[in-house]
Amino acid sequence: MKPNTATDSLKRKAPTKSRVKKTRDPDVPYAPSVFFESVWKAMRKIPRGKVSTYGDLARAIQNPRAVRAVGRACNQNPDAPRTPCHRVVASDGSLGGYAGGSAKKIRLLKSEGVHVFRNRIVDFERIRHRF
Repeated sequence: MKPNTATDSLKRKAPTKSRVKKTRDPDVPYAPSVFFESVWKAMRKIPRGKVSTYGDLARAIQNPRAVRAVGRACNQNPDAPRTPCHRVVASDGSLGGYAGGSAKKIRLLKSEGVHVFRNRIVDFERIRHRF
């Protein structure tokens, strides 16, 4: 029996869960979680020219084990760069992630007087903002 190539190709190209792009319905208002709101509020307290860590933010909102969730809140920040997620870095002074790309994060930090060398903050402990 000869296989039906038309239906076989359709079966192979059917979207799987990992290939389906999830989009938000623009008519449904976005309601961030209380957790995200608390992270963004704390983030706004980081002064210009200073940086803080994901862990510092987690401790500032009284949730010290939520370091990765703080990173997720930074990634979902709808008000960047006014809510300065670019000022949040890893605990070793490396840049960490940025939804706009690392080049943009470096550019924003440099515009505030923060020196970056090889994707690390220069004089990290001196300019680190602790809450």
